[in-house]
Amino acid sequence: MTVGRRSQGEPGQARRAAPLVAVLAGLHLLAQGRAAAAADAWNPSPMADDVVLALPCSQKIAFRRVVTDDAARQGAVAILDDRRIRIGSSNRERAYVDYLRADFISGNFQKGDRRFFLIAKYEVTAAQYKSLTTSGCNLAAADADMPVTRISWYDAANFNRLLTSHLLRTGKSVMQREIGGTKFFARLPTETEWEYAARGGLSVSIADFQAERFPMQGELIDYAWVNHPQSAEDLNPIGQLKPNPLGLFDVYGNAAEMMFEPFRMNKAGRPHGLSGGLILKGGSFQSSPSFVTSAAREEDAFFIEETGEEKRPRTTGFRPVLVGPALPTSTDVTALVDEWNRSSESRLPAIQDPLALVERARDGLSDLQLANGLNSIEQAIRNGIAETTEEKKALLSGLMIDLGRTIYEIRKTRTSINNRAVLLRPENASRLGEAQVSMLKRYSSDEEGEIRDMNHFAHDTIVRIGNGFPPGEIDEQAQSVAAELRQRALSGIADGVIIGASIARRQAAGGQALTRQDVLNLAVSGL
Repeated sequence: MTVGRRSQGEPGQARRAAPLVAVLAGLHLLAQGRAAAAADAWNPSPMADDVVLALPCSQKIAFRRVVTDDAARQGAVAILDDRRIRIGSSNRERAYVDYLRADFISGNFQKGDRRFFLIAKYEVTAAQYKSLTTSGCNLAAADADMPVTRISWYDAANFNRLLTSHLLRTGKSVMQREIGGTKFFARLPTETEWEYAARGGLSVSIADFQAERFPMQGELIDYAWVNHPQSAEDLNPIGQLKPNPLGLFDVYGNAAEMMFEPFRMNKAGRPHGLSGGLILKGGSFQSSPSFVTSAAREEDAFFIEETGEEKRPRTTGFRPVLVGPALPTSTDVTALVDEWNRSSESRLPAIQDPLALVERARDGLSDLQLANGLNSIEQAIRNGIAETTEEKKALLSGLMIDLGRTIYEIRKTRTSINNRAVLLRPENASRLGEAQVSMLKRYSSDEEGEIRDMNHFAHDTIVRIGNGFPPGEIDEQAQSVAAELRQRALSGIADGVIIGASIARRQAAGGQALTRQDVLNLAVSGL
């Protein structure tokens, strides 16, 4: 007997709950001045910023934007800009599978300062799948909201092929509006794309992004159909539980989701050189709750060994992404070459520049073996410079976040002291008891001490930034860090970053020795 709340084993319970969910969703939309969409099984929880695209047979598919760069910059975002993220898990028992590792991500589409890609809001339903892969539109009622399973990786790839062709023929106007162009295609997500979206991307704090699961208001079973007495023993309709911070449903549990690239083990925090079967992410309704995390990954075979048939498990489905080409148009190639050279160029004088020395040694060289050796040396130098540059950016970002948080706390504490000072004015204090006045003064004295301690840290950090980085780098990184913090709803800390960077830039530009009192005055005044 099924114990689950809305499992497929209790279809009556699931279907009885559906009208109530639809009514509530409709009321929510009416409150926003939008028409209710209670009958849309393909999108049971509509959101104002969904990207909705039409499919055959009166079906539609909803996507969500996954922003990778939302920096307020002067001019265009550089072509080679990407975001360094940490994915994987710190669990040592499964380190050979999913240990912590650094990776990079960037969206394929760009509108203004925002770079992003699109990922399906739900797992693909049987009705959506059949609308593109079968002739006619005789779709069963049960297909409308159930994730499609019993398909192979090749079936999923074929669906994406058909989806791309269909959208290029019928959806260009919508895509032009949503992404600012018509160069796009559908495919399975890479593991990095999926994990970045599952963790919440820029919509969560850095600490929450690196946690084993995205932040939840409630228990895991409020967000995921998993192997739990109060959850499910079989597949469930899409979108019945709570979404993740990006508005994605069922990223954990229900159907495990197939990735684009082959499975590779983890070796000391990097992918191992051996590529294997397909990657499954998110777990399924058969997964133990302890296994279902953002980092968890499984390997599965493409084929059944005994029969030679493509493997089509009951527990496996997929959600597509919409992305575009990586290389820019031919008109941007020169800019790309220049940007690549800048990312790995030396800042030493020409007479000391190792890359210039290699180039001079290579001029007129006819010895192929020696030329190949010099090419290897150049590659090592450029890789080292680029890696050092990335590490410096990461260090500067970390320093700025710590500085911004400290300045935010200083300003907040100073405001608290100032508000308390109003209460302690003679005309107000006369209405307070002696004990209350004494308590308020003690609070203010304690907070003055806290400000002094925090200002010591702020001063030391500003000196470190000002002495270690040129003004241009300080400004550029401050804008990027502040924009990301605001995207994560941390505007106070973002303001602290801008204030701290402005103070540090003064020191970097003029070699000005700022006292701790100078730093405190500038931090409180906000420049």
